[in-house]
This record gives sequence, C-alpha cells and structure tokens, in this order.
Amino acid sequence: MKKRAFLFSLVIVGVIFSGGCSDKELKGDIPPMPIASVGGESIEVVRASYCWNTGCVDNAGPLDILEGKVPFQVQKGEKIKIQFNYEPKPSSISVSRMLNADQEWVKDELVNDVLTVPKEEGIYYYDFLAEWHSEDESYSLGGSYYDFVIKVK
Repeated sequence: MKKRAFLFSLVIVGVIFSGGCSDKELKGDIPPMPIASVGGESIEVVRASYCWNTGCVDNAGPLDILEGKVPFQVQKGEKIKIQFNYEPKPSSISVSRMLNADQEWVKDELVNDVLTVPKEEGIYYYDFLAEWHSEDESYSLGGSYYDFVIKVK
C-alpha cells in the first residue's frame, strides 16, 4: 500500500503543478469508468482514489473497496480486456494483482489493453492506475485507481 500512496501522491503533485500549464482540460468532473470484460461479459469495476478537474479524492484501499463484492468467475488463462470509451485514452495504465488477499501485490502486464488471467486457481484482486499526461508527457492531467476481483476456476 505504500507504493500506491506514493504513486497517488505523484499524481496529486503533477495535477497541482500542472494547473494553468495547459488549456487542455480533461472532460467531466470525475474520471471515466473503464470497461473490463471477458468474452463479452462485463466485470464490475470500482473507481478508487483519483485526481481530476475538480480536485483529488482519496478512497480506501482495494481490499476495503472490494469487500463484499462477488468475484467474477473466469477460466484459467482467459483474457480480460480493459478499455476506456473516453478521449483521450489514458497515457499509461499500471496493473497489480494479489492472490487470495493475503499475499504481496505483484505487477501484472497489460498488453494491448488485455490481461491474461493466471493459471493458478484462487481469488485475485486487481488494482490499476490509469493516468492522463500532457501531450509532451511533462506533467499529469489526471489519474485514477480502479479495482476489481475475479475467481479463477
């Protein structure tokens, strides 16, 4: 969680220092919701902490936010597509996952907006950070964490 707090702090600092640096503002009062899907079926995604046009909101960590959510069931090795129906698309998306809520977070790889589900059975918690940067990548325009939970069978 220290890593998440640090990354969120960087997003906040970038948004604060970028104020007035650009006439290009992101649309909306809150970050867009991504669509996570497997084989055409949607996985429930929850927006967590974010910084956007209206300021920053700090929410609970992924395990607290996902408490009580029913894990979406997937098969080993399936593909999860994560996409945003929003322009501009995020400049970067960083993904982490944890097995069974009692292990360390590990970095996962998003390739062409697709995550490959692990081949080990269990409940996996996913936490990802989508960030939008200026055109020259010199500062952050905004960013948001998102969370979801799956059960691999």
